Amino acid sequence: MKNKFFLFIAFALLLSCTEDEVYTDSELVAQKIQSVIDQENVTHVLIARLNSNNSWFTVDSSTDFEIDGIFIRINDNVPSSYNLDKLFEYEIRRNFDDTLIELVLYFSI
Repeated sequence: MKNKFFLFIAFALLLSCTEDEVYTDSELVAQKIQSVIDQENVTHVLIARLNSNNSWFTVDSSTDFEIDGIFIRINDNVPSSYNLDKLFEYEIRRNFDDTLIELVLYFSI
C-alpha cells in the first residue's frame, strides 16, 4: 500500500511540474515589438536601413503590417518582410494630435 501511495505522490508531482518556455532573442524582440504596437496603438510602420555613409534611409512604409513569427510583414502592393533579428533600434513618433502613431524600425543591414 505504501508503494502505491508513493507512486501516486510521484505521479502527481510529475504532472504538476511545468516546463518553462524558452524563447530565442528574435522571438523576444518580436514579442516586444508586438507589445509596443498594441500598447501604443501604432497606425503606421516605417522601415529604415543604414546605408554605406552611415545614414538612415527609408526603405518601406505602410499602414498594412503584421508581426509573423520573427518577421514584420508589410502587406502592400509588393509585400515584403523584415527579420526582427536584424533590428538595431525602434522609436515611436506621433503627430500633434495623435492621429498618426508611427513605429520606426531601424535595421542595421
